[in-house]
Amino acid sequence: MIGEKTDLDLLLARWDEISAIIGLPGIGAPHMISLSAFARERNLRPLRVIVIEHPPGVAPILISVLQRHARRFGIGELSIDEGFYLRPASQRDVVGNRWAITWTSTHRDDLRKPPIGALPPSFHSPVALVDSGDEGASMQVGYDTYDSDYETPFDNTGHGTSVGSLIRLVAPHAQVDSFRVLDANEVEVDSSLLLAALTELTAEQSGYSIIVVPYRAILPPRDMRGRAVTVRMLQRRRQPVLIVCAAGNVTKGGPVEIDFPATVPGSLVAAALCWDGEKADYNCKAAAGHQVRTVYAYGGEPQDGIGAMAKADSAIEILYGTSYAAALVAAALVR
Repeated sequence: MIGEKTDLDLLLARWDEISAIIGLPGIGAPHMISLSAFARERNLRPLRVIVIEHPPGVAPILISVLQRHARRFGIGELSIDEGFYLRPASQRDVVGNRWAITWTSTHRDDLRKPPIGALPPSFHSPVALVDSGDEGASMQVGYDTYDSDYETPFDNTGHGTSVGSLIRLVAPHAQVDSFRVLDANEVEVDSSLLLAALTELTAEQSGYSIIVVPYRAILPPRDMRGRAVTVRMLQRRRQPVLIVCAAGNVTKGGPVEIDFPATVPGSLVAAALCWDGEKADYNCKAAAGHQVRTVYAYGGEPQDGIGAMAKADSAIEILYGTSYAAALVAAALVR
């Protein structure tokens, strides 16, 4: 659940009454995700996120009861949804840390070419990268359900480090700040943590105008989860903010359509070009009837990537995909 803190505080205060009405066994007490040290330091007043753990299969009933009785208890507008998970937009196989990245030498000049498509004016602000961490970040905040705090920049999967490193390669003066939403031994991001990070980054006075989210939801086609609340976050902000998303890579047996957060109205969706300038076959496509704002940048090819990454005790992995197109779009916006 996402809402104004005063409304969520009221829900917590009256939870015993609400729980009696719900009448379902195994429903845990709601927990409000704490503000991060970053938000407290900047005195941000974002929307807040509450998580309720429950047995499988009861979410639709729980949501219906909460929506029906919220007003009765004096609780204002709540965005209530089933949780979901997001994966890196580009496939990741390597797990470890202390990432060694080598960028393409053959196509190095291509990386600095302007993206194809309409870009907004350049932004003079640091870049907020919401990902698995970034070893080279100027600073990093790690998000957790109970305690979100500053931490020494690190990265368990290498995805965020590779995206952040590419931004810095193409825009050397860019400040990239890392907001880690993926924990150790996880391959998917819990939507509650992603939304908690976004509520803070889109809040007034956060200091960010560009937010890069190279992840995509794992949802059934045309599932609208997450979109309305993200629009609500953006509408609370007086100064413009741009969310740069990745279109996502089509993988064997995986989804083929662009999904949240790239489907949020106003987001800038980065799709990939091959080195010959043609649109990559692995780009996810917009669902029929859905309009997305797409720009194209180089994403490399499976056998001829943007670069390569290795850990001392692992094989080299070729880096390619729409996550790297998103990095190049963000770099173009701050150069």
